[in-house]
Amino acid sequence: METVNIPVMSDHFSSSDEDLEDMLDIVEIPKNVDYFEETVPLFNAEQYMEHFRLSPEKTEEMARRFATSGYYN
Repeated sequence: METVNIPVMSDHFSSSDEDLEDMLDIVEIPKNVDYFEETVPLFNAEQYMEHFRLSPEKTEEMARRFATSGYYN
């Protein structure tokens, strides 16, 4: 399984001047492989809206408009 390293603030601080890197811990988060190909199609309209704040229909409309725009090609 692929992972993504996410820096998070450490619980421990010292009174000396530390570099920011010394104050961060790296946490490995599992990466959702093929999320858009496998997971998103399983969402119903309500779940889709909860995740993306946009309806599936509006997303498709925006994708079509972008694909035919001068910005895409």
